[in-house]
Amino acid sequence: MTNSSVGFPQFYQIQQILGRFLATHKMMFPNQVRSGRKTYIRNLYRENTIAKWVRRLGLIGSIVGGLALAYAIGNQFYSEFGHLPIIGNFYVFPTDYLTERDHALWVLAVATMIAGVAWSWLAKWLHDALLAANKTTGVQSATDLYWTPDEIIYQRLWLKIALQGLLVVGSVLLLISAMTGMLPNPGEAWF
Repeated sequence: MTNSSVGFPQFYQIQQILGRFLATHKMMFPNQVRSGRKTYIRNLYRENTIAKWVRRLGLIGSIVGGLALAYAIGNQFYSEFGHLPIIGNFYVFPTDYLTERDHALWVLAVATMIAGVAWSWLAKWLHDALLAANKTTGVQSATDLYWTPDEIIYQRLWLKIALQGLLVVGSVLLLISAMTGMLPNPGEAWF
């Protein structure tokens, strides 16, 4: 079984790459190799202005989407959460929990789409930057600490795009199920 075979666990590939680097750089610890590679990737983002702004857009979309999901869950289960000591203080105003939940799901869907496009673009940009760095250095082995095998670069790209696609589809399906009445109304039993 080779590194490029389908279904090969990515964690094991990273461990293999780490093993290659440690065999070449005998005076380094695994944490030093990992932190050096993370710093290298972070500096790639920092050097490119567009990538820096797209990354910020992805972060903002992810944070807004996460907050909207938490707000929607809170409104969906207000009868269960309303009895908790600290969280119950947030439910002091009478409100239309159904409308609030639906608005939060709209915000979730839009924020997830924006973040999904931003993170997917950033994954493609990083893919291209790493391939270009591999070609310009000419070093295709573990002697260069910042070298990444091409097959792992491709696998990471498609994994990141697939995960973002799943998040976008999940948030849109959640919104559609709420709009069509497939989700129970807030405060109602699920079974």
